[in-house]
Amino acid sequence: MKGLSQRKWKLIFIILLCIFIFAFLGDSKTASGIHASAKEIMGAQEMTGDFSINISYGYSGIAKFGRYMSGKVNLYNQGEDFSGWLQVMTPTTQENAAYRQTFQIEAGAIEEAQFDIPVMDDTGILLVSLVNDKGKTVVEYQLPITVDNYQKQVNIGILSNRSEDLYYFDTEITRIFYLDNNNLADDYMGLDLLDIIVINDYETKNFSPKQISAIEQWVAKGGTLVLGTGENGDKTLTGWSIPLNNSGKLTTTSTSFGLNEERLDRLKQKIISYDEERKSFSKMLEERKNSINSAYSQTIDYLYDYAPSDWAQNLIDNLRIQRIEKKILDVTLNETMQTVVEAGNSLMESSPLGLGMVQLFTFDLGMTENQSSFGTAVAVEVLQNMSQTKQRQLTDEVYGKYTNYNIYTSMSYTDMENIPKISGYIIMIGIYLLTLSPILYLALKKLDKRNLIWIIVPVLAATFTLIIYMAGSGTRIKEPYIGYVQLLEFNEKDQVEENVYFSLTAPYNHQYSITLDGQYPIYQLSDSSSLLFNSGYPYRTGIIDTEYTTAIYYGKETTKLEVQNKPAFSPTYYTSENSYPMDNKLITDLSYTGDEITGKITNKFDFDLTNSMLLIDGNVVDLGKLPRGFSILAEGKDSELLVYEDLFNNSTIINQIAGGTGNETTNNAEVNRKLSVLRYILESKINKNSAVNYFIGFMKDSPTVEEDGLTAQLTSNLDSYGTRAVIIPIQVDHIKGDAEFVPSIQLYSANGNGFETGSFQAPVMIDSDVTMEYQLPVSDTITALEYLPERNQYGQKDYWAEFEGDICALNLETGNFDLLFHTKEQLLPQNQITDLANYINQQNQITLRYVTKQDNREKPMVMPDLSYWKEVK
Repeated sequence: MKGLSQRKWKLIFIILLCIFIFAFLGDSKTASGIHASAKEIMGAQEMTGDFSINISYGYSGIAKFGRYMSGKVNLYNQGEDFSGWLQVMTPTTQENAAYRQTFQIEAGAIEEAQFDIPVMDDTGILLVSLVNDKGKTVVEYQLPITVDNYQKQVNIGILSNRSEDLYYFDTEITRIFYLDNNNLADDYMGLDLLDIIVINDYETKNFSPKQISAIEQWVAKGGTLVLGTGENGDKTLTGWSIPLNNSGKLTTTSTSFGLNEERLDRLKQKIISYDEERKSFSKMLEERKNSINSAYSQTIDYLYDYAPSDWAQNLIDNLRIQRIEKKILDVTLNETMQTVVEAGNSLMESSPLGLGMVQLFTFDLGMTENQSSFGTAVAVEVLQNMSQTKQRQLTDEVYGKYTNYNIYTSMSYTDMENIPKISGYIIMIGIYLLTLSPILYLALKKLDKRNLIWIIVPVLAATFTLIIYMAGSGTRIKEPYIGYVQLLEFNEKDQVEENVYFSLTAPYNHQYSITLDGQYPIYQLSDSSSLLFNSGYPYRTGIIDTEYTTAIYYGKETTKLEVQNKPAFSPTYYTSENSYPMDNKLITDLSYTGDEITGKITNKFDFDLTNSMLLIDGNVVDLGKLPRGFSILAEGKDSELLVYEDLFNNSTIINQIAGGTGNETTNNAEVNRKLSVLRYILESKINKNSAVNYFIGFMKDSPTVEEDGLTAQLTSNLDSYGTRAVIIPIQVDHIKGDAEFVPSIQLYSANGNGFETGSFQAPVMIDSDVTMEYQLPVSDTITALEYLPERNQYGQKDYWAEFEGDICALNLETGNFDLLFHTKEQLLPQNQITDLANYINQQNQITLRYVTKQDNREKPMVMPDLSYWKEVK
C-alpha cells in the first residue's frame, strides 16, 4: 500500500506541474494597437479574373543588391472590377518583405502603378501579385531580374542629344545607361542604381521640377553629377539650384586637357591600376565561387565569368597627347575643390554638394572617334573625382562589407529598467533550498512523517515557482516593443531631412501588426549580404520562398506593418525618410585659424541638447550639455583631430561624448546607443572631399518634433526605446586680419604616386619618396604655406605612424625641389613659407615632395597635411 501511495502522489505531482507550465506559457498577450491573427495573406492561389500584365524595372533590366529599384506595372483587366492590393517582392534567402499599395481597376480598364523597393538579396526574382480584399492572390507573376554585384563597374547615366559622342565613357570598368525625359526618374530612389549622371548638350529646362529635385537630392545623398557646357552651357545649366557663376562668355582655344608627358604617364598608370584592381577582384571572386561550389556541392551558374582582357593595354597603346579646339565657357562653381587648368583656362571644376559631388566642365564633352585620347583623359578624371560616398559604396558592394552596422548596434541595446534585480531571486532561491533540505528533512524526521515528502516537495516547488513568477511579472515583456534611431539633418533652406530607423520585436512568434495614421515611405532595412559573401545561408537551389516575414501596406490614409513567421524576440528592421520645413534655431559664432576653435554656440530650440559635439575641419570638440536658451563656449573643451574614419572607430573622445567614462564594455545601454549613432553619423561626415562643418547633438524633451510624424506614431503605439539626434551644418570663420585660413591642402590634390588610400582611409606612403601635385583654386591669391604640427598629430596611433621627414616644393626656376619644412624642426617662425613666387605658377599649381628615411617601419606612415593662407576676397 505504501508503494501505491507513493506512485499516486508522484502522478498528482506530474499533473500539477503540467497544469502550472501550461498556465505559465499561456500568459502571452497582445499589445494595445497590435492585432494578432492567424490568417494567411499569401495563401492558395485563386484566379478570379483575366489580367494582362507588363512589368519594367531598373534601367536596362539591371538592379543591384543593397540599392533601391524602381519599376512600373501595367495591368489590363479583362475580367471583373478589382479592388485590393498590388504586391511587389524580391524574395530573399532570409526574410522576405512584401510591399503592398492600394489598387483598384475596373473591368476593361488599363492601370499603371509605380514602385520603389530596396533589393535585399540577389536570388534574381521579382514577384508581382494582385491580392484582393479577402486576402486571396488572384494574379502572381514571377520575373527573372539581373541583380549585379559581381563586377566593380561604375554605373553611368547619360543624357545627351549626341550620346554617341560620349562613347569614351563606355569601358570595361563602366556600364552605360542612356536616359531621356521619359525614363528619367522623378524621385531619388529611382536614380539609386546610378553612380554618375552625365548631362551634355541636353535641354535641362525640359526636366520636370520633380526630376530636377530628384537629381539634386540624389547628389546630396552621394551621387556624382557631371555637367558639360561650352557652347551648350545654356542647355545644361538651366533649372539647377547649384551655386555657380556664369558670365556667358565663350573663348575658343586649343587644349590638351592639361596633359603633358609626365601627366600622360600618370594617366597610363591610373588605367593600369584600374585594371589591376579589376583582376584582383576577379581572382577573389573566382576563389570565393569555387569555395561555395565545394562547400555546397553545387555549381553557381549566375555569376559572371571573367575572361582575361587586354582592354587596358590596347587603351594605353593608343594614348597620346592630343590637342583639340574647344569653346570654353566662363563659368565656375562657388565652392571649387578640384580643378583642371591649362593656360589660364579652367577646364574642369569639382565641388561637394552634401555627400555627393558636382563636376563642371567648361567645354562640350562630345568627342569624335579620332579624339579618343582626349576623351579617355576626361573619363578617367571623372572617375577619379567621383564622390567619396559612391567610391565607398562600390567597394562595400563588391567586397561584401555592410555599412549599416552601427544603426543595428544602436537598436540592439535595450533599456535596463525592466530587467529584474538578481539579488532578490538569489535570496528567494536560498530560502527555498534551505527550507527544502535541512529544515524539511529534520522536521519530517522528528515527526516521523517522511512519507509526506512526496506531497510537501511538489507543493513547495510550485509555491516558490509561483512566488518567483509573480515577483517578475512587472518586468516580464508581454507586448511587442520598438527600438529606433531618429536623425534630423538641417540644410540651408531651413528644411529637415528626417531619417528614421526602427525595429519591431515581439515576445511571441505569431502574427501581429501595427497601423499608423498617415502615409509613410517605410522600407525593409536588411542586414543580409549578397549571396556571394553570405556563407551562413543556403544558396539558391531553384526553389524560391514566396512567404513574407513582413508586409508593408501603403493605404490611402494609413500605413500598416505586419509581421509573421518571426521567432520570438527576433527584430524586424525598417527605415523611412521624410523632408519637411523646420527652423534651424542653433546660433553659432565660431572661428578656427589653425589653433584652438573659439566662439559661442546658443541653443534657441525648444528642447535641450545633450552629448553634443562640433566637427570642424576634422577637429572633434566635446561640448557636453546645451540646455534650451543657454550658450556654451567652444574654447577650453576636450578635442581631438579625427580627419579619417579609420581614426574615430578607436577614438576615446567619441566614447566620452556619448557619456562613457572608460572601457566601452562598462557603458550602459543609453551610452552605447548614442556611441553607435555618433559613429554612424561620422562615417559619412568625416569626408575628405568635403569642407562642411557640423554641430551634432542628441535631443531631449522635444515637444515640437514629437507632436506628429512617424516617430511619434510609433512611440505612441508601443513601448519604445531609442535615440534622437540633430545634425546641423555650421559656418566657421577662417579669417584672421586680411588673410583667410584654408585648413587642408589635401582637398586639392590632383595627381600623385607612391601612396595609397581607400575611400575613407588616410593616404599612406608606400614609398619613401612621394611626389604630389596640387591644383589650388585659380581665384585664390595664395600668401603662405603652413605646416601645423597640431593638424598632423592624431590621437589614435596604434595603426599609423605620423610623418617624419622633409617636405619639399618644386622650384619652377631651377627645376629642383627645395626644402620647405622638416617636421621635427621649426625652420621658420610658425612654420610658414610666405615667399611662394618660385613654387606656385599662374594657374595656382604646386608640386610637393615628401621624403622620409624610415623605410623599414612596423606601421604605415601617413602623408603630412599642409594648410595655406589666401587673401580675403
